[in-house]
Amino acid sequence: MKEFLELFFNFLQYCIENKIIEVWVALVLAASVVLIYFPLLKIDYVTRLIGEFKNRKESVLIKIMQDEYSSHVTKECAHQELKRINDKKLCGFDDVIRQRYCIGLADKYSELVTILFFRKFRTDIALGENQEPLIKAGKMLWFEWWVGVIYTLQFFLLAIFFISLSVFNPGELPLWKHAILYLSVVVLLWTGVIMSKQFPSREEIKLLKEIKRREEQDKH
Repeated sequence: MKEFLELFFNFLQYCIENKIIEVWVALVLAASVVLIYFPLLKIDYVTRLIGEFKNRKESVLIKIMQDEYSSHVTKECAHQELKRINDKKLCGFDDVIRQRYCIGLADKYSELVTILFFRKFRTDIALGENQEPLIKAGKMLWFEWWVGVIYTLQFFLLAIFFISLSVFNPGELPLWKHAILYLSVVVLLWTGVIMSKQFPSREEIKLLKEIKRREEQDKH
């Protein structure tokens, strides 16, 4: 972040020296970036605090496992709970049954997917009769895909709208407003890309259906 600020201020200095922008515009842009920079530092601090709070349970479990006065059964229970927490981070499921099912599938079909693949299909891997895990992969899967497409598309449409405001009104808007518009476009595009990765793609849906087909074949 410090390197970015240094490059940005050097760029502003170059623009001022070559009379590309007015000094007051440079000051407004610099103030805007500084106002964005400090909240980001605070967000990073809060994120670290949340991370420490989340890892507090793991720290307690590790202390129990290392405690020489804890019984073997207690240490084993702490070990199993720690394993469940770590497996949840990999596949996204709370319960041990679906965790083991996904880990088994990831190992069995390692040429197709990794364990992180199943994080996007939390509603499509369910528990059937007798608590037996299974892959649903029905029409709702494509509904989720469409929801992801529509949700992501709004960020790109907003980005196009902001670009059009700048392109079709070049003389009506001052330079600093153009800068804010393009900065907003970058943020929107970045957010759209990040959000698109939270939903399964068409290729990933096809992979899940292929795994389901192979599993059903193995049962027969």
